[in-house]
Amino acid sequence: MIGTEGTRLLRGKRPRETPQAPRAPRRLPDRPRKASARSEINVHILNSLLKKCRKS
Repeated sequence: MIGTEGTRLLRGKRPRETPQAPRAPRRLPDRPRKASARSEINVHILNSLLKKCRKS
C-alpha cells in the first residue's frame, strides 16, 4: 500500500512537458587532412621492410 501511495504523490509532481535541451550550435565536419606526408613515409617504410623480407 505504501508503494502505490508514493507513486501517486510523484505522479502529481512530474512536469507535463519535457523541456527541450538546448542544442549545441551545428558544426561543419572537419576537412579531411592531407595524407600525402604520412603516406610517403609509410610507403618508404613498407618498401624497406619488403626488401628485407625478400632478401632473407
